[in-house]
Amino acid sequence: MSVDQEYLSARLSAITGQTVLSITIEKLKGDASERNFYRLRLDERQSLVLMEFNPPKPDRQLDVELVGGYFYRHQLGVPRLYYHDKQKGLLFFEDCGELTLEQLVHNESAANYYPCYEQAIDLLLKIQQTGRDNIDTKCPAFGLAFDTEKLSFELDFFLQHMLEGQRKLELSPQDKQELRAHFLDLCRILAAEPRCLTHRDYHSRNVMVKDGRIKLVDFQDARMGLCQYDLASLLRDSYVQLDDGLVDSLLEYYIRGKERLEGVFVDRERFRQVFDYTSIQRNLKAVGSFAYLAGCRGLSFYLKFIPPTLEYVSQNLSKYPELKKIKLLLSKYLPEVSAS
Repeated sequence: MSVDQEYLSARLSAITGQTVLSITIEKLKGDASERNFYRLRLDERQSLVLMEFNPPKPDRQLDVELVGGYFYRHQLGVPRLYYHDKQKGLLFFEDCGELTLEQLVHNESAANYYPCYEQAIDLLLKIQQTGRDNIDTKCPAFGLAFDTEKLSFELDFFLQHMLEGQRKLELSPQDKQELRAHFLDLCRILAAEPRCLTHRDYHSRNVMVKDGRIKLVDFQDARMGLCQYDLASLLRDSYVQLDDGLVDSLLEYYIRGKERLEGVFVDRERFRQVFDYTSIQRNLKAVGSFAYLAGCRGLSFYLKFIPPTLEYVSQNLSKYPELKKIKLLLSKYLPEVSAS
């Protein structure tokens, strides 16, 4: 940490309105980003979380402040920002606890974690509705979108870092050109969908559970995108594999909530198709990220999440005859994607 106890004592005293003399500092497991996280314990009952950009990154810090401020003002499940030291690159946040939805799923029965998924979907619907009703041009999220260019960039990232980087494969020029063309068609379909406010990384590691309620972290990359995007992140999550029946149930829960809030009928067959298409793009993007983290950042821990994520891709590609060519091309280079 770039600051000492004296600085922290003074800052925490100002935040809490009480004299803080003793602080226990616990370094938290990060998210493979440029940030460090620390839990600052004042006593058995009081704690805050410190986010540190080291070195400071004013633009990224401002994104955290502005996006987080928008979400917090509209009660969209993010922690309160108590103080932002722009020069030192420090942000002091409300502590959302230590339990993630990922940990809950791995350690509890479906009966115990299912209500948290319903909460997450209720919050997702609220985020989408709030973004439609309260556009704020000062919030960076409203100036960014999952357009064709962004979605295609992420699939190129997959080609570069997974196939060519992690697997050391050399695609034939024809295969590469054809795969990119099919990817472009997929991205155009997704980019043409109506857009709403998305968290962007709405998965189990970014959903905190405290006292039976959920909070969201890692929200600074929020942008506009199709409504299935965050839903795909949550239900086709690389870190937890939910039972298909549970996924179907939660999709129906979302759709009914959307119909109730918007007063519209949702064509379930088409909604599911777009959800599956979105899952393919999102999962391939995740595989590219895992390969990048392992190959370029030395974080080989992420490699174990590649096979289950590619299994999602293979299953979803198998559902749609129009995606058969993508599956055949990927199966030539990735044994995890079956050609059948």
